[in-house]
Amino acid sequence: MVLNNSPPYRAIVIGLGQIGQGYDYNKDNSLFLTTHASAYQYHSLFELVGGVDLNPKNCQLFEEKYQRPTFNTVAAAMDALNPVVASVATPTDCHLETFTSLLPYSLRAVVLEKPIAGDIVQARQLTELAKDHSIAVLVNYVRRYEPGTQELRKMISSGLIGDVYKGIVYYGKGFLNNGSHFVDLLTYLLGPPALISIVNSGRSINVSGVNDHEADLVIAFGGVPVIFLSTRYECVLPPEGWSFRLFAEKGIVLYGAGEIKYQVMEQGGANSDNDVFNFQYKSIDSDFDRYQYHVISALGTALLEGKERDQFDNKGALEILKLFRDSHD
Repeated sequence: MVLNNSPPYRAIVIGLGQIGQGYDYNKDNSLFLTTHASAYQYHSLFELVGGVDLNPKNCQLFEEKYQRPTFNTVAAAMDALNPVVASVATPTDCHLETFTSLLPYSLRAVVLEKPIAGDIVQARQLTELAKDHSIAVLVNYVRRYEPGTQELRKMISSGLIGDVYKGIVYYGKGFLNNGSHFVDLLTYLLGPPALISIVNSGRSINVSGVNDHEADLVIAFGGVPVIFLSTRYECVLPPEGWSFRLFAEKGIVLYGAGEIKYQVMEQGGANSDNDVFNFQYKSIDSDFDRYQYHVISALGTALLEGKERDQFDNKGALEILKLFRDSHD
């Protein structure tokens, strides 16, 4: 079997549900690229060659839209298609099993849905297997690859809003399932995480076959304390409900509802000795409607440069699971 070391890189999607193909299935893909299948299909560095799913309806939908074959086993797909990249969009409790089934084949990279696994033991086992078989694993925390988020990081680093000293996060549908997005994002923006305290461990819920919690807690990122507040799983959050705020010496950042905004402290009037906020928010150009495309772009660039194993080390994904374990042991 010959490795595909030049583009377009042959890619398959394992798990053809919502994030695999569903979220943007009936949308204009010139505007929306929010699934693994569409991101590969419309990226010049990749060729979508097939899919895997146990559900015949999902397979039918995939074949109708993408005109590519589907299979009900990983082995059948790998033998027939010889991909160099695979996306694993199966339920979390199947990640290790699915990843292990890929090991006999000559893959360079796997894009793995978050969280990396259901517990820290499985996560470490998966990471060690990836290392032993020289496979890069990119855990699909999409926001750090989005251009507006990258611009926000530059803005914070530049000191435009001064030192960030506090934050608050609102999330729903489980700490591992959705809260972990914020952990990864704030790690990217501010620095490594450390658990400070548990305010309320919350209800235990099952998400994607894994035990999760609706926890309220305080985590420090690079020394900046951030409060995490959870809604209940059955409560449907409006777009602004999945968001965070960062408070800094010279300004405020609002992140959520598909946009990134900030305001900067301005000097008070002639009769004031105090700084005041100009409440006219400024927006950072963002591209959340194509978030999966940006993930795949980052992977494609790394593959071209031969740096995929260096760039995607999964330390952050393991740290997220360690935080979860520490907060619920």
